[in-house]
Amino acid sequence: MRYFILLIICAIIGACQTTPIESAIDIKENVSVYPFSLKHQVREAIRDGNKPVPALIMLHGLNSNENDLMPLARAIDKRIFVISLQAPLSDEPDSHKWFNMRFEGHKIMCNDAQAERSRLIILQFLEEAIAEYNLDPENIVFMGFSQGGMMAYQFSISTPHLIKGSAILSSYILESNKLKIGKQEDLDDLHLFISHGVDDKVIPYHRAVESMKFLENVNIPHQFKLYPVGHKISEQNLIDVVNWLEKVMFE
Repeated sequence: MRYFILLIICAIIGACQTTPIESAIDIKENVSVYPFSLKHQVREAIRDGNKPVPALIMLHGLNSNENDLMPLARAIDKRIFVISLQAPLSDEPDSHKWFNMRFEGHKIMCNDAQAERSRLIILQFLEEAIAEYNLDPENIVFMGFSQGGMMAYQFSISTPHLIKGSAILSSYILESNKLKIGKQEDLDDLHLFISHGVDDKVIPYHRAVESMKFLENVNIPHQFKLYPVGHKISEQNLIDVVNWLEKVMFE
């Protein structure tokens, strides 16, 4: 996944003319967790004095780590503070997950209890990051890929009052999440960008379509886009996410 991202970064730099792009990525890695609940990397934002800044929090997929999505920071508006989290569970070095899951034919079996614990850890981290990095609590957006997208869905639907929106890539809503929905008045203000590859063999796109139907049934506003790719983030997908972020966070 990370190598594919590196290949498309150069293309989006030319395509996203309205978005400030950094020439050299400025990343700080928190090698140890303390004083935070989760290990992570950050890309600092351009600041106006001591004013809080908007933030994008990225959640990687299954068996990955905080390095995976961080190259995307090259394409993100420099006014946005970028955080790439590392999931708390791991079976081996550099291979982390938000919860255990396995594939049995067309079925995807997930450990809902672990997913909920990870959600609570993310919630705790969010509080820590807002205070430590001077982030604007009214302008926080999540972006999750695959299993990270499941976590972004879970966080967005259950606690929509805590974030401005989520970009959910190549993922779907866990059945257990459909039972935990926030207040409609908060959901009405939630911004969701959802994308999927029509050739995705890991998480077939019909699961994304089913998630869209659920969102429509419970009146959660969203934007849905399909791309002619598999289980990956295409160049056009990334361009669309970057443009969506700019509109949601600055207009």
